[in-house]
Amino acid sequence: VDTTLIVRVDASGSGEVAVRVHLDPSAVRAAEVDGRRLADAVRIADLADAGWTVRGWRRNDRGATLTVAKPFRDPEQVPAIVAEITGTVPVVRAVEVTHRAGGLRDAYGVRIDLDPGAMRSGLAEDPALAARVRAAGVDPAAAAAALDRAIASSVRVGAVADLPGAAPVRGTPSDGRIVVDTASTVWHPVHVLFAIIGVALLIASIVVVFASVRAHRRRPRGRHSQRAPRHAPQQRDEDPTLRLPKGSHGAHAPSRRHRRHASDD
Repeated sequence: VDTTLIVRVDASGSGEVAVRVHLDPSAVRAAEVDGRRLADAVRIADLADAGWTVRGWRRNDRGATLTVAKPFRDPEQVPAIVAEITGTVPVVRAVEVTHRAGGLRDAYGVRIDLDPGAMRSGLAEDPALAARVRAAGVDPAAAAAALDRAIASSVRVGAVADLPGAAPVRGTPSDGRIVVDTASTVWHPVHVLFAIIGVALLIASIVVVFASVRAHRRRPRGRHSQRAPRHAPQQRDEDPTLRLPKGSHGAHAPSRRHRRHASDD
């Protein structure tokens, strides 16, 4: 029997927790002994009542596979969802899902720590099942011990993390545990392009402002900086001998009218 815990995360940070159980042909025959149906041998009705989606048994030449899944909106919901299916059996020592959204990229992470040695039937913790075993004339404690030994020898557990932007990662053995510790990053190309354009425009603006300041500093300053230089008036050299005596011109010189009357006389 192979049991795999699968944590799938979508780009938004939501996702799905799934548990896949695969029985090989010999396990299928054992479950269907005395004419029992495989669907009746494994109790899944309580999972459906708790909001899990049950994807019924699928048979092939390698056995039969059952998958149950439950969605989550926030990564913080994952530990509680996993606890719904493991119950009091401490096979899942730790499960953590993270999602850090950013403007340029989103970062995702999953860490799962499984303890295969903690696998047990849980018969003693299930009053209804223990009552059915007792009604069949079997001691529930003895049955639980026998089942626990069978589980330890025949049941294998595993874990898979499926993150955006990366291939699914399977758990690897580590000190008797099955550990998945993986992360991925998804970049947003459009946001990155806008950021590059914004930086380029900022640099261009700084260059233009710097060039304008330098050009302003090179200009001459002052009120007359834009006017043409005013030249001093040139003085003409005059011959003092050609100057008329005072009184022969200016206010004492005869006007044209007086000169005309004099000529008429």
